Amino acid sequence: FALPRSSALAAGGQLSARQLLSDVPVFAITNSKGAPYLTGSDSAGRRTGSFYLSPKEALEQLENVRAFDAGASLSILPLGGIWDELPHSSAEAARMLSAAPQPKAGTSTDLRLFQLEPISDERAAVRQVLGKAGAPADGTVPLYWEPSLLIQPDGASEAQRPYFFRLADLQATLAQAEGAPAKPDYRALRLAELVEQEAKGRRGEPPPLLFVASDAAAVVERTGMNGNAASGAPGGTGAASGEDEQMQRLVDLCLKVPFAKAALT
Repeated sequence: FALPRSSALAAGGQLSARQLLSDVPVFAITNSKGAPYLTGSDSAGRRTGSFYLSPKEALEQLENVRAFDAGASLSILPLGGIWDELPHSSAEAARMLSAAPQPKAGTSTDLRLFQLEPISDERAAVRQVLGKAGAPADGTVPLYWEPSLLIQPDGASEAQRPYFFRLADLQATLAQAEGAPAKPDYRALRLAELVEQEAKGRRGEPPPLLFVASDAAAVVERTGMNGNAASGAPGGTGAASGEDEQMQRLVDLCLKVPFAKAALT
């Protein structure tokens, strides 16, 4: 992974989901063969699995799985490679789950059985930005942005609009930006909505630049799972010293568990 990088525009100014999300890491709990575990179930008892944007949440689930499979591992894979096969809301997940056969084993590579988990501790942040009436539907992943903030990465021919998986990372970036507004106009939209917009081509809009959550970037970088990583806010993690210590503890925990490559083909 290279986190983040400038999104290369396809012909006609369009970006596919694979292009847009190619450097967004997700975490999965896998067995010795790299198959993701089904760790949950719906109200009808059908087993389900999860991909996580938060390494902390993935670690918590890994500990549960290792209670019965000591060889379970944490796997990191690019979201762009699986996005098109995943449901993008809880309602869509229920429809896809009902259409998929249940496997006999506790793992599966059928992505209809899985869902991308929104970062749980961002629920309060997205309500803060959107208000109760504008809160996104269950199972959707929010992104945060501010209209005045544009970033021109090294080597890019034009400024790009950054979108953040964590509100705190956006706030930290604005705090470092020259000419930032005294009262930022924080906004949020669904990740699926941005993917749809880019697939159609948004004429006149700056190309998007995704900044993964700073804790996920730190884990990917410091566990050696990438070649050229950057954190969720330009110039650093954007966290206060106490949060830096908390993040280091998270990285230390990740370093103590085995990593594997997910097998989804």
